[in-house]
Amino acid sequence: MIRNYHILKHIVKEFKQFIGFKIIECFSQEKDVLVFNLYDGEIFNYIIFDATNELSCIYSTNQYHRAKTNSVDLFPEVIGEVIQDISLIENERIIDIRCIHTHFLFFLFGGSKSNCLVLDNQERILNTFKKNDEILGKKLELSKQQLYNLTESPPNLSVTSALSRSKFLLSKELATEFCLIENIPTEKKISEFEHSDLIQIEEKAISFIENLECQKEYFLLKNDKNELIVSMIPLQNYPYTIQKSQSISSCIYQKYKSLKISDVFEERKKEILNFLQKELKKQEKKIQDIKLAESNQFLEEQYRNWAVLLSSQPDLKLKGSKSITLNDFDNNEIVIPLDDKLNLIENAQTYFQKSRKTRLNIENRKKFLPEIYDRMNKITFYLESLNYISNTKELERLAEEIRNSGLKIVPENKNDPASKFRKFDLGEGFTLYVGKSAANNDELTFKFAKPNDLWFHARGSSGSHAVLPLEKNQKPSKKILQTAASISAYYSGMKNAKYVPVAYTLRKYIRKPKGANPGTVVLMREEVIMVEPKLPD
Repeated sequence: MIRNYHILKHIVKEFKQFIGFKIIECFSQEKDVLVFNLYDGEIFNYIIFDATNELSCIYSTNQYHRAKTNSVDLFPEVIGEVIQDISLIENERIIDIRCIHTHFLFFLFGGSKSNCLVLDNQERILNTFKKNDEILGKKLELSKQQLYNLTESPPNLSVTSALSRSKFLLSKELATEFCLIENIPTEKKISEFEHSDLIQIEEKAISFIENLECQKEYFLLKNDKNELIVSMIPLQNYPYTIQKSQSISSCIYQKYKSLKISDVFEERKKEILNFLQKELKKQEKKIQDIKLAESNQFLEEQYRNWAVLLSSQPDLKLKGSKSITLNDFDNNEIVIPLDDKLNLIENAQTYFQKSRKTRLNIENRKKFLPEIYDRMNKITFYLESLNYISNTKELERLAEEIRNSGLKIVPENKNDPASKFRKFDLGEGFTLYVGKSAANNDELTFKFAKPNDLWFHARGSSGSHAVLPLEKNQKPSKKILQTAASISAYYSGMKNAKYVPVAYTLRKYIRKPKGANPGTVVLMREEVIMVEPKLPD
């Protein structure tokens, strides 16, 4: 519902505050995420546009951290432009931000159709966020969608579907709420209503929409399935209020963050699941190989019998034959293959060796059976545990438990320096990096961190170094500092304490004594914050 027409109306109303702001930056540091940095001479604000398939949305924030690496400048045509007007194209999910020489359109259709276009005053397309060279330089022509009245809706549509597809453009959730308020059966088909009833429903729907438009408070709501929705009014089918705010962007950001965390969570969960399933198949293959070897146990006896029979022959120096026919111990005639380059006693010795090798191979393989079964039991346990995990914190605890058991989760990307460290998205554009060992702490602090980055460590305890990269003159909020300190405390020798003092300072105030052990540092300045050791949800 974060792309619904009526939600976009309120977003545009909120964005009106940016009229007169100058666009000083436009960049992307995540796939399909576009950021506009706006400045009015006193304060910075940011418009964030996400054009990914599931997350497509737009919102504003007054804090955003631009990464030092993997960030690319975009839309040079609009840099320095001053915003003159912001509007929503009638009956369309397209936001139009107009400047003096250019304007840009945000298409919030979801999926691959979401995009941002930069146009000149003659409506020629100058640039696109999602690249499409075929339309560059061409005039944009927007075709208006044909909207119909409720009375003109297809007769087989339910009333809620008709309210969504007709001129009212209500989302499924808002249409359902309207029907609940007016005691209209939500699944009742248009054909089942009298024409006069539909006229009356239309009149009530107009009043319902007028009420939506005058709302000045916004809600982030949750239903019994833990699904989140942003709304201008409380909804009966979403009875739990997660957030109430006078900023619609604030509610959208919280849902967006939740969806993004969920997306990352599901991807990570799938990654661990695939790894465990692959490991389980490896162990099953080992057991199959052992059983196959056991099924060939008769070969050990056969080779030994052949060796004994060959050794009992009168002319042991006989050679040149590729086989010999003898009677076995049960007086059955058998054919024994021979190496014609060897005599009988040498062939016998070869079969004695083969018999011994077969026996040892089976014995050696069987030695590993307890270890293999133990490993399989662990993997099966982890697979079952994975089914009950519902948040990132629990997932990373399980991943750590798996690593400690001797199973290694997913190889690191050796080409990315940051991949050597634990990584946490703190929100507001901030990312915390945490060391994994003493040597890794040194690398994080003295090679990865920049002089003006913030450095964290549990005071008076062993533990990981943590680094919060900062841009010039950037100051993280108290919430970000507390979250970073809590993570640092969690990865310390005091992780089980109720509260832990965490020292933090700029990296430039950290030095390493000559000849000191890996991970040992001296702080020339520090501030201390008391926090609860924990990972972010």
